[in-house]
Amino acid sequence: MEKLENIELKCGSLGSVHALRSADIEVDSFLCQMIGTLDSLLFKINDKFRLGIPIDRVEIDNVQSGLSA
Repeated sequence: MEKLENIELKCGSLGSVHALRSADIEVDSFLCQMIGTLDSLLFKINDKFRLGIPIDRVEIDNVQSGLSA
């Protein structure tokens, strides 16, 4: 959020093309980091609880099912 505020301060508003492009890049970067964090957490849960989910199938639904079993 702070980065978006900095973009707005630099560009005057988020309405300019440059500001929108910069904000879009920041949001994309943030979402990629969150997805990576979630994936990492799912792998750690799989390992810690020895769920035995194959690496190519570690997804939130499979981890939830493994924890419920």
